[in-house]
Amino acid sequence: MIIRKSIQTFLLVFCPYVLFTPLVWGRDIELDETRVSEIGWTDAHNAVYGWPVEGFVIPVEEIADFLQSASDEFLCRPNDFGQTVLHLAVRQNHLGVVQLCVDRRLECLETGNNDGDTPLHYAAVWNRPEASKLILPLVRDTRIVLWTMRRNTRTTQ
Repeated sequence: MIIRKSIQTFLLVFCPYVLFTPLVWGRDIELDETRVSEIGWTDAHNAVYGWPVEGFVIPVEEIADFLQSASDEFLCRPNDFGQTVLHLAVRQNHLGVVQLCVDRRLECLETGNNDGDTPLHYAAVWNRPEASKLILPLVRDTRIVLWTMRRNTRTTQ
């Protein structure tokens, strides 16, 4: 563990422009619901966005498993831009995380960011039809649904 962290720290510090495959992160990284950056990013925000958690980038296919133990409140916690983990999961097209949030029927499914954009808005703007299909059945605000449908119709024509 110490050697892996040392190598990854070295690469991040001295070779920041080199794209590398992270070392196998294993399952020894624990989700810390108290760790929050200066701009309100949690371990969950970082993992979904592809940034390191404890010095390791979690492989895309394992992010949903990493977040499985997170509380609903933690997943709905907004960063300083008002984005929840679901906003970022939709933007990054991490359907496993979107499915996790939908399966839990999180309260933040319709929460807007600082600009008022909900995860469903993100799905329309970032052209994520699969995420739209997962979120849409649970949306109660018909104005969001209509806006998304109009937006998707314009982008496909």
